[in-house]
Amino acid sequence: MRDPEKLRVYRQAKRLEVDVYRICRLLPREEGAEMKHQLRSAANSMRACIGEGSRRGTRPDFARFLDMSLGSTSEVQSHLEQSRELFGDRPGLEQAVLDAISVGKQLNALLKRLRRDDSPPHRPA
Repeated sequence: MRDPEKLRVYRQAKRLEVDVYRICRLLPREEGAEMKHQLRSAANSMRACIGEGSRRGTRPDFARFLDMSLGSTSEVQSHLEQSRELFGDRPGLEQAVLDAISVGKQLNALLKRLRRDDSPPHRPA
């Protein structure tokens, strides 16, 4: 369909993924090991699904991948918030939470537009 780099949500998700990796380096080594793994995995999936979906040939396929990205974005947000609760605030953590919320809103808007454009026209009875 399109180059993912042309999508603002993809570019923001990519920046958020990099920020998540930076934040993971600041979490405690042993206690945060599982959290780091979950965060990195969700952040990677968040961006990768947008990229893969944007290359799909149909709107329903693209929407399906955006749905998966939305789930991963929610997971990123949840893990970031949990990290803050368990390990205290870290540089960039609060902004990353806000960025995850922003990515989620952008994904919802894009999904809504895709589904609206893909729905059959309303025909009066």
